Amino acid sequence: MLGIVEKIVTWLYEYFQKRRSLETELEGLKAGLMMTMISNHLDAPLHALRDFFIRNPRLLEKNVENRLFVNRWLMDPHWQAFGSVSGMWTKEHWDQLRLDANSLRAA
Repeated sequence: MLGIVEKIVTWLYEYFQKRRSLETELEGLKAGLMMTMISNHLDAPLHALRDFFIRNPRLLEKNVENRLFVNRWLMDPHWQAFGSVSGMWTKEHWDQLRLDANSLRAA
């Protein structure tokens, strides 16, 4: 009986550790994006977010906002083909990107 309880406690601990780790990583990636003030430098934080969601596809299944962000920004064919070239980021795009990034969740 003690062995079963020990396994359950260990599983729960590992589950919440992984969840906290994902939340911490995502918050860091969001902060990196929010701190980028020059549109030509957006490629690195956007690529980092893309890599994060490739490693954690379940977060796209669980959260509609995450899926919307990936579809709208990270799967954009112009961004993938040309990167953050001058003129690509209008004020409206910039504001929407920040708004969408704020809605990202790791849970």
